[in-house]
Amino acid sequence: NYPAGYNIGRLPRSMQSDEQDIPSFWQLRNFARNYDGIQLCERAWLDMLMKLQVTIKPRPELIQDGDDENDAKYQKDIAKYLKFFEKPDGQKPLHDWLRTAIIEQVELDALGLYMRPTKSGDLFGMDILDGSTLKPLLDDRGRPPDPPYPAYQQYLYGGLPGALLTSKQLLYIRESPRADTPYGVSRVERIIMRVRQALRKQTKDLAYFTDGNIPPGLLQLPQTETEWTSDDVQTYQQM
Repeated sequence: NYPAGYNIGRLPRSMQSDEQDIPSFWQLRNFARNYDGIQLCERAWLDMLMKLQVTIKPRPELIQDGDDENDAKYQKDIAKYLKFFEKPDGQKPLHDWLRTAIIEQVELDALGLYMRPTKSGDLFGMDILDGSTLKPLLDDRGRPPDPPYPAYQQYLYGGLPGALLTSKQLLYIRESPRADTPYGVSRVERIIMRVRQALRKQTKDLAYFTDGNIPPGLLQLPQTETEWTSDDVQTYQQM
C-alpha cells in the first residue's frame, strides 16, 4: 500500500505520511554524532574490524574429487581476489573501506555499493555511496524493479534526482528490511527514544556548569513609609 506517484520527485526517506512519520536520514546521522553512547558502541565495532584478516578459498562444491583447496590451479584466482580486496574501491584500504560500510549500516541501515565497471565490463571497484542520498524505487507490485529497469535513484545537490541505477549496478544492503517500506530499521533508529532522552539530560547537566546560578536580574522592593513584613515580601514575590 505505497503512495501513488512514489517514484516521482520524492526525496529519500520521505515516503511516510505525517501520521506514520519515520526519522529522516539526516536526523539519524545527527543522533549518532551527538550521542557519545552511540560513538563508543561504534568504536568497539570499528576496533574489531582492524583485527580481521581476509581468507579466500574455493567453495566446497567447486573442488573436484581428489583436489585440494591449496592446489596451484586455484592460487591464480585467489591471488586475483586478494589483490582486489586490498582496496575494494580502488582507493581505500580494506579496513578503512569496511569501517565506512559499518557506519552506513549501523546508522542508516542503507549501505549502497556501486559496482563500478571497467571499460570492458569487468568489476573495477565497489564504491560506497552515501546511503542518505539513495532512494529505492518500486514497480507496480511494490517490489524493486528487475533489470534493465532502474531500481534505485540518487538525489544530490539540493534534492535533485540524479543517477538511475539497476539492482546489478547497485547493491542496496539492509540489515532489517521491512514489508511496509523500502527502507530498513537501523540500530540508531531502534533506540531513538533513549537517545533523545539522553541528549536532553546531557544538555541539562551541561547547563549546570555553563549557566551557573547568577539570576538574570534582581528585583528590589518599592520604597514605602512603612516597613514590609515577611508576608508582604512573599505576596510581592508571588505577584
